Amino acid sequence: TYAKADAMAAKGQGLAFGQGWSTDPEEDAASSDRFATEAIARDSSDHLALALAGHHKSFLFRDYDRAIALFDRATAAGPNSALAWTLSSPTYSYIGMAEEAIQRAERGLRLSPLDPDAFWYQTSLTLAYYASGEFEKAIEFGRKVAAAKPIFTANLRFLAASLAALDRPNEAREVSHTLLQLEPHFSAIRFASRYAFKDKARRDLFAEHLVRAGLPE
Repeated sequence: TYAKADAMAAKGQGLAFGQGWSTDPEEDAASSDRFATEAIARDSSDHLALALAGHHKSFLFRDYDRAIALFDRATAAGPNSALAWTLSSPTYSYIGMAEEAIQRAERGLRLSPLDPDAFWYQTSLTLAYYASGEFEKAIEFGRKVAAAKPIFTANLRFLAASLAALDRPNEAREVSHTLLQLEPHFSAIRFASRYAFKDKARRDLFAEHLVRAGLPE
């Protein structure tokens, strides 16, 4: 009957999907959703469960409206939850509201500045600044995360894309080389076409930046 156990199982399955570790992405996505839904059923006021469910609804299934409703419940249940605020950030990047995404991730960092998972919060800022077109800021946060958590490929993708967007090919290729060591079968076009950005044009531009960074099509 412990909601957080299911919530953390959802987090683990979602991480496997996001990091490219999954051998069955569709099953891991569905499993993550099931765990998050079960966590909410066990405790409808658990802010972690609500926030994780919201993140997975948008990240895995592009169900943005449902995600935002869950984030509203999560931040109401845990207004001082750094993770709830930060988990809500990427969804706003996906739907083209990058400024809101930045504010939410920054709020998460302010609430828990010494959090051992701060690299995840900063990755949300790498994504948000990339989505906003502020590539220098995206690189700033991407470099911080790469130093703290070099195996976190979710960050490396946007760091490489931001460097390519600013026509810094040598640096972009260095990051891409590291990414391919961690995900040797990574495909820029396949990944970008399935990514959670709402607009196809943004997904296409993401693919273009990844290819320009030296990642295989």
